[in-house]
Amino acid sequence: MPAGRVRIASVSTSALCLVILVLVSFNKRVWTQVLQHNPPPIIRFIIQQFIQALNPKGVALFQVPTYRLGYEFSQQKYLSREAKRREMEMHLLPQHQVFEAIGQEGGRLLEVIEDALTGSRYKEMSNTFLVQKE
Repeated sequence: MPAGRVRIASVSTSALCLVILVLVSFNKRVWTQVLQHNPPPIIRFIIQQFIQALNPKGVALFQVPTYRLGYEFSQQKYLSREAKRREMEMHLLPQHQVFEAIGQEGGRLLEVIEDALTGSRYKEMSNTFLVQKE
């Protein structure tokens, strides 16, 4: 693929629906507004896999909700009933878990900012993270 071209990679399964823009010549990965539709263990797995796939000095930019008043996730409850629902899921990954996932894959946090990409829901926080692979 010629330098500067954009390739769209799409991954879709029953548990995971993700569209990622990959700027090939710059080794950048950018994704927003899709991670929260997966349960927290899947959000973390996706973050880790894409940081792991970066070349050294490659950069990833992603957005994920990190806090919602009253939110809790139980894998057992999710697998027994929530995963069977037919409505759009809205999950989050606590900020400290995002930081852990980044560090475990050799990423270095360059920036984290609060954003409003999940809308203006009451008592909810979303962050955009800029990460570089070391």
